[in-house]
Amino acid sequence: MNKFKVKTTNAVREWNANLRLKVNDVVEHLGSLYQNTSGKNSEPGVNLDDWAHIGISNDNLLVHKAGEETITGKKIFTGNIEVKSVTPEIKIQEAINDNFVLIKARDLGDGSLLVQNQAGDNLFLIINPTGIAEPQVAIGNTPTIPTESQLYVFGGNNGANIDMRGRPDRDECNMDFEGNDWETLPNSLGFSYFGNQYSLGGNVLGYPKNRLAHIRFSQVDHAIITSTNQSGVVPIRFGINETEIANLFDKGIEYKSDFSVLNSSNPRWLVDKGYVDNLSGWNDRVDAVTNQVLTANTDNLIQISTTLSGNGSNTLLDANSKITPTSLNDLISVDFAFQYNSPSGTSNYLQVFLKVNGFVYRAYTHNMVRPTGTTDYVSVSFVLPVKSAFLANGGLLYVNPNTGITITNRYIAAGLLHKGF
Repeated sequence: MNKFKVKTTNAVREWNANLRLKVNDVVEHLGSLYQNTSGKNSEPGVNLDDWAHIGISNDNLLVHKAGEETITGKKIFTGNIEVKSVTPEIKIQEAINDNFVLIKARDLGDGSLLVQNQAGDNLFLIINPTGIAEPQVAIGNTPTIPTESQLYVFGGNNGANIDMRGRPDRDECNMDFEGNDWETLPNSLGFSYFGNQYSLGGNVLGYPKNRLAHIRFSQVDHAIITSTNQSGVVPIRFGINETEIANLFDKGIEYKSDFSVLNSSNPRWLVDKGYVDNLSGWNDRVDAVTNQVLTANTDNLIQISTTLSGNGSNTLLDANSKITPTSLNDLISVDFAFQYNSPSGTSNYLQVFLKVNGFVYRAYTHNMVRPTGTTDYVSVSFVLPVKSAFLANGGLLYVNPNTGITITNRYIAAGLLHKGF
């Protein structure tokens, strides 16, 4: 291609196919200025070997092909615009606050659409990074988007808020997280709100949809709500207005109110799997074989080590039939029975004690007044709450007669009457 100067040898003419041209002649064609490089009269802009584009004849029509230039006025392009370079960019900027939109592509195939304000803060960003199949969108002044995010909302003076509002004739908002096969099996987690002006009818669990909020687990195998914290148990709490009603924690459900003013902040009942499994139950042992000789005026410890019977999962008697409560504030019963042959005399008696850590918690006195040598029966029942000392030490049964006797058919039972709170 010949080197040439912009200076022309003839006046600028409108190009037509009948012109006789020389090298360096300049013509105007479709709003652009072209300088001839070959002396041939092909159509300017079509045969690049014959013409060089050197400018525009009217600044209101289009921009130059080369160099940097400030263009004023409105520009209308009727065809496609293609910007091609190693790192092409298109920047659209308004002149008052210098806010701009920047569209660019990088040499690795990445693309982005960026909206910034005059301070250089990012307002809106769409990127398609290399190696990530789907584009990522960010709202807010964040320089990067986390790899795992496809939609990322950052910051804001009032926090990172996303608000949804239905139009007046529908007044309904829905957000659904759907399985990929939703069209054939509508499996999803959904959140719905129906406003005061919702007018399409319908109900949820019998409640009209107006001003109704609904969380939906649809066609799922497991609907799970969890609280995770590495430093300890964090309850999931439920409340009405400003009052906590109940919470879920590692022991189950704690109900916080019995709906009375006097008890609005005190726990009322607790439910967990162990609680339900152990609402009641009993253990007992019977020894119909071994006779136990009791020393007069002595607290004789009663121990039975036969096979343990019972129901429920509580173990309320140890291997020697010591009473072993399982939970603080439970209410338990203790039954003890035996028989003996009545000794001679009319003023004999015996005492039965239930002791905890050496202290008498319960006692019973039985007068031995039946005829000498006849069989007499003793049966006692105690009901007592499980306090800390009882829970820690358990309870032992003793019999103290004022005269020596031998007892047979010994029986000890312990039962859980009520779980504690």
